[in-house]
Amino acid sequence: KLRIYDLATGGLWKEYSVDSNPTFPYRGLKRGLWNDGLIVGGFTYESLYGQADYRGLCIIDTSTDVITYNRPSWASVNNYGLGDICKGESGEYFIAANGYGITLFDGTAWTLYDNDALPGLTPSGEDYFANPVVYNPTTRMIVAGHGTAYYPATWSGLVMFSRDGYIRQSNYTIGTLSGSWSW
Repeated sequence: KLRIYDLATGGLWKEYSVDSNPTFPYRGLKRGLWNDGLIVGGFTYESLYGQADYRGLCIIDTSTDVITYNRPSWASVNNYGLGDICKGESGEYFIAANGYGITLFDGTAWTLYDNDALPGLTPSGEDYFANPVVYNPTTRMIVAGHGTAYYPATWSGLVMFSRDGYIRQSNYTIGTLSGSWSW
């Protein structure tokens, strides 16, 4: 179930469930984000209960109570692993797509940021992004958590990258100061 309460009154404003709307995800949303009357979120794919055709990003229009789904164009699978989500400055969404990378959805088109598109995105070359994703509109940088105890990632940590493409990695050199620097 998804329940939305009015902050001014504390009263229940909307409720979504499979019982009241059979197009609502059977197991609910993993994470949801409010955006100008829309609630968007990822969910776990369910092949039973008449939900076999529901894949991708769940979009709930709270003005009409219509629930639609938008499938990422970068793969054709049952479960896209869509989890944590944040909003960009133009209303687009940055979404952790566990097993695939970080995806950008602008309402029409999908972009995938992964180790194929951005070599070296993670030290291990894996795309297990199941943790929070945040976006800084000033720098246009995306920060995302990689790896969890639940997925077979060999490396866990934070990655930061530009939504505009590849940033060259710095070259670190160790120096010793003993009168003068030796590298």
